[in-house]
Order: sequence, then structure tokens, then C-alpha cells
Amino acid sequence: ETLLQYLLSEREQTPHRLASLTTIAERLYPDTATVGREKLRKELRELRDRWEHLDSSINEQQRKQEAASHQWSSFEDSLKAATNWLDSNEKLTVLDLSGCSSLPDIKSKLLKMKSLLQDITCHKRALDNVSERSSYLLQSNPTNKEVQEAVKDIESRHETLAVTTRKSIEELEWLTDSLNSHNDLTEGHADWQKDMWEKLHALTDYSGNKSVLTSRLASVRELEEAKTDGRNMILQITSHSHQLIDKLPSRAKENMERENNNLKYELAKFASTLADVKHGLEERLQQWTEYEGTFDRILTWLNESEATLKKFGPKNSLQEKQEQLERFQEFLRVIESRHVLVQELIAIADNLEQGLVLSTLQQGGEAERLSEASSDLQASHQDTRITYNVQQVTSRFKALQATAKDLLKKCEAGVADHHTFVEKYNASVSWLTVAQDKLAKVSEIQGNRSTLSKRSQILNELLAEKINALQLVNVTVELGEKLYTSTAEDGREAIRIQMDDLQTATDSLFDTCANSDRDLQATTTRWQSYEEAGDNLKSWLKKTQSQLPDEIEFKTTLDEKKAQLQTY
Repeated sequence: ETLLQYLLSEREQTPHRLASLTTIAERLYPDTATVGREKLRKELRELRDRWEHLDSSINEQQRKQEAASHQWSSFEDSLKAATNWLDSNEKLTVLDLSGCSSLPDIKSKLLKMKSLLQDITCHKRALDNVSERSSYLLQSNPTNKEVQEAVKDIESRHETLAVTTRKSIEELEWLTDSLNSHNDLTEGHADWQKDMWEKLHALTDYSGNKSVLTSRLASVRELEEAKTDGRNMILQITSHSHQLIDKLPSRAKENMERENNNLKYELAKFASTLADVKHGLEERLQQWTEYEGTFDRILTWLNESEATLKKFGPKNSLQEKQEQLERFQEFLRVIESRHVLVQELIAIADNLEQGLVLSTLQQGGEAERLSEASSDLQASHQDTRITYNVQQVTSRFKALQATAKDLLKKCEAGVADHHTFVEKYNASVSWLTVAQDKLAKVSEIQGNRSTLSKRSQILNELLAEKINALQLVNVTVELGEKLYTSTAEDGREAIRIQMDDLQTATDSLFDTCANSDRDLQATTTRWQSYEEAGDNLKSWLKKTQSQLPDEIEFKTTLDEKKAQLQTY
């Protein structure tokens, strides 16, 4: 620049110097040969050409200098503006999410960053202008490190700014997309949870018949299986939030953690409520199962018991009747014990009927739905069937109990009557055996008049017992005939034979006693006649002996002797 100033100052003197030189040369022409003149002219032309060229170069250099000065000034202005712009925007590219607590805040931040990137991209033209101006400067001074470093610095800062902004945008876009995905997952889980709650609330009804309860329980089990989907959603949300949580500001982080905890709590609450509903439905279904099982057991027992009663019939012997009595006593005890089972069935049925009535009332307010109307009809039918079943069981149980008591009374009466008959029969047989033994002893006694008296005493004793014996036998026969209605045919025949044998033996005994008594009386009469004859004979003999002298008195005459002979 100093050289140029010097050349400009000297350029003003150069035309005068050239004019003076030309004047001097022209003065030499006359004194100079042609060759010398041509040489002078040539040298002058060369000087003028060189000057013109130099002047042109000076002008060009002046223009360049002015342009360079202008370019440098413009470059400095552009550089300063670019530097100021970079300084202000570098602060804006610092990604600070501390004030962002929600997705809209982050989206707003993203829009600002995108706007900033557009501004940065657009401002590249201004930086290119700086570079372009620097290139002009470098053309005049390629070794100008200040310009190079300045341009390189702003280009580097601009590139860094653009890269940083793009990274911030990418991070914000990723964060926005992730938060959108997180919100979508959260909303999806919320919709799923809401749907699950609505379904569960619809199933939180323990009334209705067994088919309705079974259907509800199946739906509850489906919801229980669907819990896995909820857990997987929460795991996905939690996993997704772990990727986000380190890049979120503290407030957003707290909000996300709180939302995750709320999701877990809501799912746990849902699972707990679902378990309670399932338990309630299972309990109610268990009541139905208990009702049906109890009803089936009672019905089977009633059928078997009624069949047992139908098999009731008279028995042959006292032992069989006693065994039958013991069986019916045990049977009646079983009936009494089954009374508890019947009461349990009634209690379960009442509980189920209340549930069915409640279900009918609830469904009555929702008659617009055909399925619920159908359930209403089913519940009414089920209610009627339960009532009918309970009434049937109660009626049959009471009838069975009454019949069993009547049959037990018959068994007791039959056993008592048979036992009385056996006692009387045994008493009769015992008396008859003793009497037969006595009669046998009478037959065995032989001998003199005293034995006849003993035999007569025994026979008189037997005959004296005849009335009582016949009464005992008659009572036994009456008791035996009374047993006919409570005794089987073989037993009746055996009793009839026993009574016939008893009567025959008794009649035979007393006939034998009567015959023996008559024989004994005849024998006694003969003994009495014999004894009277003996006594008379003895008296006569005594009298006769007293009449006979000890020695024969000799008579004198024949007449006396004849009279004596006649006397003898």
C-alpha cells in the first residue's frame, strides 16, 4: 500500500519527465543519424509503452487497492456480523430441557430448534459471502493467515453450530418420538386398563344361575389371562421410559416415574379386584356345586332309602325280626342324621334363590338387552327348578321319615309280640315238659297201695294245673295267631306248627292224665275192694277163730254131732 502511494505520487511527475525526455530526443534528431534517430524513437516508444503499462498497472493496482480496502472493510463488517450472530446463536443451540416438563414443551423446543436450523442454514449464505470476500482478500494476499483463520473459525463455528443444532434436533425428535411412543403406549395401556375395568365391573355380579356364573367366571379367567398383556405393556412402558428417563429434566422424570408407578398400582389394584371377583364367583359356583352335589346325594339316598322301605316285609323268626328292628333303628338314625344335610340343602337353595331374585331384579332394569332378558328367563326357570327340587326333597324326606317311623313301630310291635309269644310258648313248653316229666314219673311208679296214693297225688296236681295250663296255651295260641300279620309265610307256618304241637301235646298230656287218673281210680277201687275183702276176711277169721274152740268138743249124740258139723 505504501509503494502504491509512492507510485501515485511519482505518477504525476512522469508525464513531464517523458515530455522533457521527448523534447531532448527531438533536439537530438537533427544531429543524429537515421539509425540513431530510429533507436531514439524506439527507446521513447518503449518508455512510453512501459509508462503506459505502468500507469495502467498503477491504476489497476489502485483500483485493486480500493477494491481490496472495500472488500476488507466489507469482510470485517461481515465477519463481525457473522461473529455476533454466531455468538448469539451458539447460546441458543445449547439444549436445555430444564424448563420442559411435558411433551408440548419439548415440541415447542423442537420447533424453535428447527427454526434456528433454518436460520443457520439460511445464514450460510452470509457466511459464504464472508468466505467469498475473504477469497478476494486472499487473492491479493494468499498468505494472510488472519483472514484464513478468521474464515476458518467462523466456518468451523457455523459447522459446529449446525451440527450441534442438528444433534439437538435429532435428540429432540428422538425424544419427541419416544415421548409420543411412550404416550401412545401409556394411552394404549390406559385404554386397555379402562376396557378391563369396564369388563370387570360388568362381571362383578355374584347373582344369577350356574350357567350365568360359569360364563362370568370364564370371562374373568380370560381377563386373568389378559393380565399378562397388561404386565407386558407396563414392562414395555418401563423399558421405554428407562431409555428416556436419563434424558428428561427432573420434573418430567418425576412425572414419568409417578405415571409408571400409577400404572403398576392400577394394574395391581385391578389384579386384586379381579382375584376378589374370581374368588366370589368361585364361591358362588361352589355353592351351586354343593347344592347340586348335595341334591344328588340326597336324591340318591332317597331313592335307595325308598327302595329299602319298599323291600320291607314280615320276617319269619324273632331273630330276623330283631335284626330287622336293629336295621330300621339304624336306618332311622341315618334319616335323622340326613336331616342336617336336608337343612343344609335348604340353606344353600335359599341363598341361591336370593341370588337369582337379585339377578332378576337387576336385569329387569336392563330389559333392552336381549341377552340379559334371556338370562332373566333362565334365572326364573332356575329359581322355579330349585324351589321344586327343595320342595320335592323336603316332601320325600318327610314321607320317608314318617314311613320309617311307622315301619319301626311295626318292627317294634312285631318284635315285642313275637318276644311275648316266645316267652309264653317257652313257658308253655317248659310247663309241658315238667308236666310230661311228672306224668312219666307217674308211669314209672309201681307197687303197693302207698305208691298209688303218690301217683294219685301227682295226677291230681297235674289236673289241678289244667285250667292254668290251658289258659297259658290259649294265650300262647292267641299271641301266635296275632303274629300272623307281622310274620312271613314260612314263619307263620312254623308258628302254626308250634301251636298245633303245643295244643296236641297239652291235650295229649291231659288225656293221658285223665286216662291215668281213671286207671288209677279203678286200681284204687280194686285195692279198696281187696282191702275190704281182706279186712272182712280177717274179721271173719278172727270171729270164726274166736268161735272155734281150741280143741274140738266131742258131742255125745249124732244129732249133736250133725249140728256141730253143720255149725262147722
